[in-house]
Amino acid sequence: MKNRHPKPIEKRNRKRALRVLVIAVSVTMGLTYAAFAQQIDDEKGIDQGNYNIKQSIEFGGRFTSVVGDEQTYDTMVNLQQGPRLLNFTTQMTSLDPRGTLVDRFYFSNFGYGGDPNVVSVIRVSKYKWYSFDGMFRHDENFWDYSLLANPFNPNTPVANAPSNFTPIFNNPANLRNTTIVGISPHYFNTRRNLQNYGLTILPDSKIRFRIGYNAYTNTGPSYSSIHQGTEQYLFQNFSSGMNQYRLGVDFRFLPKTTISYDQTWSYYRTDPGQTDINQQFSVGSGFPPVDLGVSWNPPSQPCSPTFQPGSIVNPACSAYYNFSNYPRTRLEAPT
Repeated sequence: MKNRHPKPIEKRNRKRALRVLVIAVSVTMGLTYAAFAQQIDDEKGIDQGNYNIKQSIEFGGRFTSVVGDEQTYDTMVNLQQGPRLLNFTTQMTSLDPRGTLVDRFYFSNFGYGGDPNVVSVIRVSKYKWYSFDGMFRHDENFWDYSLLANPFNPNTPVANAPSNFTPIFNNPANLRNTTIVGISPHYFNTRRNLQNYGLTILPDSKIRFRIGYNAYTNTGPSYSSIHQGTEQYLFQNFSSGMNQYRLGVDFRFLPKTTISYDQTWSYYRTDPGQTDINQQFSVGSGFPPVDLGVSWNPPSQPCSPTFQPGSIVNPACSAYYNFSNYPRTRLEAPT
């Protein structure tokens, strides 16, 4: 039997489909609105006491798998394996500035846990009274690139050399009596700390005062060579720094005009001491060992022959018994 009412049935199906579509759209809009409302609530923060507080913290970790020269990886990348504080931020804003010592507070950090760069920032202010900014930064500077100042000595046997000696630089046997590490003769591994603090008093008044302090330090071990003989190897306990004090006042009596006076006191210091600690070779009984340098090209360099029977250094060789240099510098620069 044929259906005599096809159109009403199709019409009912369309109505059902339309109701399902409306319900689906309504549910989707409801979920979207809930997510949007949650985002708005997160952006608004939490009111606690007389402050609106916003906080965020992000933890993470890094897994490294280095295939090849780890010293070169540390030189170029230096991102190590382990947990990380990727970001931590706290913001506080007073709801009623009357009777408070702090109207705005901001504190942020990132990089802690093994990254070569770490930063902390703080900002504190009180409306019409003061504004304080502070920053601390820590940088790790590692440089052990084998192509820098490396003599690349040929692995040619040296007659009468000490047991297990090889001309290849940085071979453990070659440096058996020293604390030298690294591949490059100009190995560098320092830590740099930077601090910057500033306080503005009466920031919105016609006369405002500014006080500041900066500090910089760079310390750590490094190595170098002196261009005499056959490049004698030197240890450097690198140390430098600067302290700076700032004082300023601004006058703003004229329209769109600020007249400022600033006074700074800067104190610099450097202590780049150098010491030869590469004395490995004997020149005979009754004499201290000597440093023949890091450049070996037998039989001509450092001299020919380098060793006499018994692994004694040829007296005709150019060698160092010792070397030290401490060019300390102190500088004051009031400005």
